[in-house]
Amino acid sequence: MNFKPPIRPALYVEDQIVTSILNGTYPQGAALPNERTLAEKIGVTRQTLRETLQRLAREGWITIHHGKPTVVNDYWEKGGMGMLSTMSRYSEYLPNGFVIHLLEVRSNLVPVIARLSADRAPEVILKYLSGAGKLEDKADAFSMYDWDLQLLMASHAKNPVYRLILNDFSSMFELLGRKYFSLKKARKISRDYYLALHDAIDRGGKDVEGVVLSTMEKSIEIWKILVEQQDFAWGTSSRSSKLVHGGLRYLKEGKLFLTRDSIKERERLLKEAPGLVEPLGFMFPVYKGRGLGKWSLEAGLAIYDVIAKKRQHRFYDLEEFVKLEPHIDRKGLTGAFHFFDAQVDDARLVLRLILESIESGGHALNYTAVEKINRNDRGEVVGVTIKDVETHEIKELSTSAVINATGCWAEKIHPSPKKNFHLRPLRGSHMIFPAGVVPVDQAVSFSHPSDNRSVFMFPWEGAVIVGTTDLDHKEDLSIEPVITEEEVSYLMEGLQTIFPSLDISLGDCLSTIAGVRPVLSEGKLDPSHESREHVVWVDKGLVTITGGKLTTFRKLAFDALKAAKPFLPPVELPDAHEPGFTQSSMIPKQDPGLSPETWRNLFGRYGESANDLVRTAAPQELQTIPGTRTLWAELPYVAKNEKIRHLADLLLRRVRIGLLTPKGGREYLGRVRKLVAPVLPWDRKRWKKEISGYLDQWEYAHSVPGVKPEFNGKVRTFYNKIRNGIKAAAKRRK
Repeated sequence: MNFKPPIRPALYVEDQIVTSILNGTYPQGAALPNERTLAEKIGVTRQTLRETLQRLAREGWITIHHGKPTVVNDYWEKGGMGMLSTMSRYSEYLPNGFVIHLLEVRSNLVPVIARLSADRAPEVILKYLSGAGKLEDKADAFSMYDWDLQLLMASHAKNPVYRLILNDFSSMFELLGRKYFSLKKARKISRDYYLALHDAIDRGGKDVEGVVLSTMEKSIEIWKILVEQQDFAWGTSSRSSKLVHGGLRYLKEGKLFLTRDSIKERERLLKEAPGLVEPLGFMFPVYKGRGLGKWSLEAGLAIYDVIAKKRQHRFYDLEEFVKLEPHIDRKGLTGAFHFFDAQVDDARLVLRLILESIESGGHALNYTAVEKINRNDRGEVVGVTIKDVETHEIKELSTSAVINATGCWAEKIHPSPKKNFHLRPLRGSHMIFPAGVVPVDQAVSFSHPSDNRSVFMFPWEGAVIVGTTDLDHKEDLSIEPVITEEEVSYLMEGLQTIFPSLDISLGDCLSTIAGVRPVLSEGKLDPSHESREHVVWVDKGLVTITGGKLTTFRKLAFDALKAAKPFLPPVELPDAHEPGFTQSSMIPKQDPGLSPETWRNLFGRYGESANDLVRTAAPQELQTIPGTRTLWAELPYVAKNEKIRHLADLLLRRVRIGLLTPKGGREYLGRVRKLVAPVLPWDRKRWKKEISGYLDQWEYAHSVPGVKPEFNGKVRTFYNKIRNGIKAAAKRRK
């Protein structure tokens, strides 16, 4: 609250001390300065200070030891009603998780108050509830309406204690209202509640308590939290093959159910997330004595079509196919099959899911690691200890269920319960070229000449991706994965073999990406033949889910929630047929001249937020960044709204210009800074550090090994140190 004199001295002292406790200046267990020092620091007499300290001690905030320093208590354990009353005046300092506890307090109070008021003054409550249907869909309107309803019911419950309790907690409940009703889902739950409560009172009031209790439970249910030890989508979630596919090759391995599930999810995503997940035509050349034969492919694609419930493939003879792909290698070529799968911007998929979950009541923290899973004497999960990896701030969260969805890191939290069955990290690497260098309008999938593995290339976000490799990743998982010179040679060999007439060189490559797949294995198969199916392990509230593939992420999520349900309060899982994304509206009437394709892309990436993005953009920002499908306007919007910590977060994941433009977009950094500086509070020194760090990271993780960097010697030294460090760590492990 930051009171400033002139106010009552005692209240001013309280403000200084309680604020310092809640904001961490004096953490639990810390000793306060001696009375003389503290009084001088605050600017009051020692007598005023002593009186305030004694009151705070009675309320449970501190413990006074005569002759020894005064110590800050674990006030959650020792505090009482007086402490809560004081804390209500400092609600702005309360952690977000406290909202959940306030909802629990409310869930115990309000049902009884509602029943009594409905019995004793039904006409008054009915009259007030009749206005619920006209409530404006804004947080402030709902917060005021809901608080007034609570006070009205407390007054007519004819029990003065209820009104006194609500008055004492008014500041905290005001905080609760602002935070809770900022969520669209919360407003919907409450509007439905007001109407249901009106009907229950109108029927005679028998169901009032049940209606209120049900709503309170729904209110608590919607609070969830995601923590990510790096940036959102930092790992393989931004470094995948960008394909939402059924897995044609899994049919050859007999994984019919995996293919079935993948195709169903692909079709669902195409329907629910247009602009984000888009159809992608595939060409698969057929060669004599090389790769899969015509009839094997025909059989597999026929099954593909049966599962998708529509015919989507056809065969082009040699003459037809060469017209479509004139640069293709013709030696032994007999024709090609055409079929459909889909593609996605994987990082934007993750971010849209996270941001829409936040809108529905969840919380998400990046750069926050789980330090410890906390358990009680029976071994049951009771919470987690989390730590901000940059500020080192530590917090404890109470929960009865934790879902461990950490990919290749999963066994660090929960070792595999099955003997000789462990995570096998497999690296997949890709190269990204300008569209003019690799001229393909749709995907081309072919068998690599050295090992007959399927390799592909396809247009993506204005460029062309070539990949992928499939190798055991034996490096330290804490170090960012990078493509190796051997993988570059492998992909270049495949590219030059399938397009021998094109003069493609390493110097043409814009960037590279490498990600690590979490594959469950007994270690007996070739990497390319390992299963992509997922597993769920359960341990007294700790649910681990790992394995699987991008396309079936929704199925993985449902399986994890089903496993976690027994450890949660009574909760209804989402309907399996409910859309996974907020369904976006059509192009607004005040269209600033963007093409339908651009609007489709924006709605795909940002959902309903696309309207705000365009509405707040300057006209010159609605132009496309050269070589990409990204608007300049996206940069300041995501910088403001998507939890950016570093420049790399912005350029490599929120938008992808670090991968799609030469040298990581170095020539655009000046304009990027000018666009986002108003919303990122970085001074000149911080900007210099961020740009230097970003270029170093890009050179290490996304440049082409073997191609001499154009940056300074300092970057090369950093690059070599990381490389040598990885090799040294590998030798030590051996």
